Amino acid sequence: MFQLTTASSRIILDVVVALTLVPLALECLAGARAAAQIRRRGSGALGPIVLSATACALAVWLAVFFVLPKLSNDASVDSRTGLVVLARAAQAGRWPGQPLQSVVDHARERRSLEDLAELLALAASGRPAWSTPLPDALFIGGARSGSDRRPLATFEGWSAHDAGKGHCEVIVYFRPRVALSGRELWLHEYPEGSHDYIDIAPVLPVRDWEPDALAWEVFRTAEPERFTLYAGVRSGADLGPPVLLGRVDRCAE
Repeated sequence: MFQLTTASSRIILDVVVALTLVPLALECLAGARAAAQIRRRGSGALGPIVLSATACALAVWLAVFFVLPKLSNDASVDSRTGLVVLARAAQAGRWPGQPLQSVVDHARERRSLEDLAELLALAASGRPAWSTPLPDALFIGGARSGSDRRPLATFEGWSAHDAGKGHCEVIVYFRPRVALSGRELWLHEYPEGSHDYIDIAPVLPVRDWEPDALAWEVFRTAEPERFTLYAGVRSGADLGPPVLLGRVDRCAE
């Protein structure tokens, strides 16, 4: 494989790979869902399944030849999105033995990544869900929620970080009390002085988190500052009881 000679060239390649890998992974996920529906119904078009299988193969190829070697050689992940995705894989037990502690140590050295360094450390620890108090670093720019219990989930807290280009990255931490299959976390943003909310969609594909496990979803706000956040768990058209997360005057940098 060719070697890049400048830092800017490596960044450009990383961006190209990420922009290619994410749509392929989403198409792969859509194909898996379509296949499950065909299996339940006993019939359906196979064309989309073939296309999705190709997307899955390309996604695996990119991961094997670009993503995994980069993590193995550099033992670092320098983006917030990369650390969130890695933490998801680690908690699900799907990370193939790479040096995650080295990645954690590297991220802890960077102020902008210290919260996700602790998230990755928790996800990779393999400890029981309730055995360890959550570190304060997870809630930088936000706050703990005092383990706010709702019928479907217990909310632990949230963080808000500057995502650039006039947006904030909000991570909501919660523990499902039941299996959330068919349900999802929602986030509403109320701009200052407004009684109308903006419904913020998750950045990553929604995952079926296990009951009692530490779970998190990532959102990107429409406003960079001065807004209030509410969250809850949606079941169909029913939003369920809301939780007031708090007000953001300015996102943490």
